[in-house]
Amino acid sequence: MDFASVIEEQSAALAEAFRQPGALAATVPACPGWSGADLAWHIGEVQSFWTVVVRTPGTEPPAYRDRVRPPDADLPDWYDEVRADLVKAFRETPPDELRWTWWGSGVDTALELCRRQAHEALVHRWDAQSIQGTPEPLTPPGLAADGVREFCERMLVGRAEWSGPPGVVRLAASDAGTDWLVRLDPRPALVESADAVLATVTAPAAELDLWVWRRPARVRVEGDEAVVAAFHALADLD
Repeated sequence: MDFASVIEEQSAALAEAFRQPGALAATVPACPGWSGADLAWHIGEVQSFWTVVVRTPGTEPPAYRDRVRPPDADLPDWYDEVRADLVKAFRETPPDELRWTWWGSGVDTALELCRRQAHEALVHRWDAQSIQGTPEPLTPPGLAADGVREFCERMLVGRAEWSGPPGVVRLAASDAGTDWLVRLDPRPALVESADAVLATVTAPAAELDLWVWRRPARVRVEGDEAVVAAFHALADLD
């Protein structure tokens, strides 16, 4: 999957959404307490930081100087520069080069950093478009399905602590022919098989990707609904 192109396309759609009349001052339905300007600043900050990471050889945390937030009216032009710089950084960096990360062992390839930023842009593009009404879905299904797996790998495995009953939750992307089994005890882990499944959450990949990120989504729950609710709240997304 060409994740650099995903970043480029999704970031361009973000930029277009920020330039819609009134978008910067409006609230973001999926991000309580945020305005469109806050979302523009957030995604710009994130992309600016990872540009520095990608351009810093080695596996130590990079030296990063916090940006000064531009006036709201200047955010779209500022974001145009940031997004272009991130795509350029990824395209100039060999995908197998190692870089610092906040997940796993603290080291991963530039390709995996690019993957993380592709999904960051994809979900926040949906957020930005939701300001004006109905956003475009998270497509294609293969990308959204990878987003579900990436969420489990990065936001759950090795980070979250489960205190509910032992067992497995199954996530099923109905249009991608893909499912994931997440063992919940004592820390979440992706597994290949399971004897007992406490609950299954099924939806098209686009809806399931939104659901794991706690965006409004249409899913079907079978099994222990209380376990699903606890699972849904498990990752620290603040």
